[in-house]
Amino acid sequence: MSNSLMQLAVQKKPRNTAAGLEFIGPRRRLIAERCDVNPNKYGLEISPNWAPLVLRGEAQMVYCDRLSTAELESREKENKGRIDLHAVVEEMDFIWKDGTSLPTYFSANEKFDFVVSSHVMEHVPNLLGFLQQQRQVCKDEGIISFVVPDVRLSGEYFRPLTTPAQLIEAYLLNRDKPSPGMVYEASYHIFDWPGLSNLKARHVLETKRGYTTEQAMEFARYAVNNYVDVHCWSFTHATMADVLRELKESGCFDFDVVAIDQIAEEIVCTLRPSRPGSGGLEDESISREIRQLEARVAELKSRMQGVMN
Repeated sequence: MSNSLMQLAVQKKPRNTAAGLEFIGPRRRLIAERCDVNPNKYGLEISPNWAPLVLRGEAQMVYCDRLSTAELESREKENKGRIDLHAVVEEMDFIWKDGTSLPTYFSANEKFDFVVSSHVMEHVPNLLGFLQQQRQVCKDEGIISFVVPDVRLSGEYFRPLTTPAQLIEAYLLNRDKPSPGMVYEASYHIFDWPGLSNLKARHVLETKRGYTTEQAMEFARYAVNNYVDVHCWSFTHATMADVLRELKESGCFDFDVVAIDQIAEEIVCTLRPSRPGSGGLEDESISREIRQLEARVAELKSRMQGVMN
């Protein structure tokens, strides 16, 4: 991403207004507090769509998505919720293409004070890797804050909760699309949410499900060779803290937790890099490769000495 493109992005005007976004007012105010948002700071928002957490002008904002502005406008054209709220799709500044690392869009001196996203992280098949890419474009003293649903307050109430092992596996395998198991689990457990006070069922099979078990299996088979967009991960306010604590202890999560807040049915997780200049997961991966190469070199030296003797 060139300096001219950065300058162009921060000079653009917002398409929505703070008053018009009051339907997510509590979320926006908490993000503003956690990230210390002000007009002099630079922020990156991933997939703001028509409900940005931070508006242009509230900070020097850059917006990105996997889709172009035109594609988003076409997708959201008949979205009744958006229409009823009079919300408009914000203009994207660049398209984050599949298979392209986020840091490649920026020069070495282009760092953000904060990176934010809402209802994005639960869709990402490699959450730890995705966080590390955000870390690489964030200042050492910067903030990464994201919003995800609390599954115990949603139509995923009966879904098994994500474990640290599952997140670590996805990272080590560098998963670039949801696994068939992820797709099956997400499809099997989704149901029409009546609200916690009206929930009488004791199992998802006693609810009005979104898909049958047979359909969930069909989606899983399709996911073997295709990308199926689902919620890959499931957290509650309590388990988010436990999962991040274990990841920190394992050495594959190089962030400090600033806060984990609950706002209605959502979790707002705010992180800060643990060490200035740290590459975190990427450094750990490089170190592992170096150790493997060193072991290979030692093996080859041993063989060569054996031949010479």
